[in-house]
Amino acid sequence: MKKVSLILFVVLMLAGINVKAQNAIYKQADADELVKTIYLQVLEREAEVMGYRGWASYLVNGTKTVQDLVYEIGISYEYAGKFIDRETPAEAIRLMHVHFLGREPESSAASDRWVASLKSLGSRETIKKMVYSSEYSHNFGKTNVPYHR
Repeated sequence: MKKVSLILFVVLMLAGINVKAQNAIYKQADADELVKTIYLQVLEREAEVMGYRGWASYLVNGTKTVQDLVYEIGISYEYAGKFIDRETPAEAIRLMHVHFLGREPESSAASDRWVASLKSLGSRETIKKMVYSSEYSHNFGKTNVPYHR
């Protein structure tokens, strides 16, 4: 039965008929708003339609979580160009804390540890450590956009 459903889905898609995924997690309007909020929190700017619609499709079809999108947008060239490459490592870490954990670093010693991580692992892995940390999971889970706390 699943094979028949898949074949029917592919035939309808090839025919140009819009078929909604059966495992949709979010309605399109809700997914759009979530992605717009991620853009404001992480990139500090409004999202353009072409940008947020692409990201929102992952939420609608259930292939990514909000947490995944925060990470993906966080490792973008745009994020690196605005908040990492132009900043000192300490300032980049401060900004990552604000964008991904919703707060400033708790101490200069903690900031220094994150700076060491940034220097040794690079920005992608450092962002991954923040976004998939127990702190992030505890405060925001997989379905909430980080916010100032």
